Amino acid sequence: MKLITEEEFLEILKPITVHHNVCNSYVNWIKEKDKPYWLLRFDGCVMLVYTWGLIEDEDITEFLCIVFATKCDCDINACLCEAVEFIKATPYAVPKITFTAEIYTIGEMQGRFYGHDKKKYVIKGNGAIYFDPCVRHLTDADSDLLKELSEPWLESDDEFIKQQAWWVENLNIDGAIQSGLNLIGYFIDSKICGVVSYKFNKAMDTMYLADLFVSPYYHRRGIGKALVKSAISAAPEKEWSYQADPGNDKSCRLVESLGGVYSGDRFCPQSVMLNLEESYVGKVILTVYDENNDI
Repeated sequence: MKLITEEEFLEILKPITVHHNVCNSYVNWIKEKDKPYWLLRFDGCVMLVYTWGLIEDEDITEFLCIVFATKCDCDINACLCEAVEFIKATPYAVPKITFTAEIYTIGEMQGRFYGHDKKKYVIKGNGAIYFDPCVRHLTDADSDLLKELSEPWLESDDEFIKQQAWWVENLNIDGAIQSGLNLIGYFIDSKICGVVSYKFNKAMDTMYLADLFVSPYYHRRGIGKALVKSAISAAPEKEWSYQADPGNDKSCRLVESLGGVYSGDRFCPQSVMLNLEESYVGKVILTVYDENNDI
């Protein structure tokens, strides 16, 4: 377990998670509230640990911990055990400590929070470069065009189209780019017809396609395929992953047509089993007692 600086914490998170800016804001909020906090690193995990303070009318200090797994094979259980030992050694700890941990794994940090019900696909780029003159990266100047793209479909009867349109409608291009998300659009006569986002980091073995939306006005014209192939061309030698809702047949067929193979759950487990005094799944809540204090 190693204490790290705020700069190191954000630098580690920046290449792998779109939560980089959120973390920055969260640390600033904790500092403004003058709450004791620590930034830690252990075995492929980085942690933000802070104390909420004494629980009213009880001699219990409430600690909260946000854990980010920065690689797929880190030992989160050991990480949390180390975090608890660190907290017990702080001057703010009292005989009774309430410790709550929220855990984010690699799959959950790539643009959205994915659940186990998603269909996970693997696409191999095979080194091929694809170019389409109608495809280009988006900038903040394209924000109004994105509104025009999404607006007709925000109340669609098709739930998947409605969800995708909502994503486009609420997309902050500058914020997404600063957090490491790439956005490319397909244009016809200066009008945007579709958009895809992806997480690109040459240091990682796997790239991530995050969201894809093509206006239904332009379905069956190969636009979705052109967008995905253009994204993959950013790192054609890598393996790419995409997750689709099981009922989203259009996206599943699109990915399959590009050689995508349904792989099952290829990411870190999104629910983590913690074995200290008891076992917990998902959001881990446990009470740690000082060894010298009778339970």
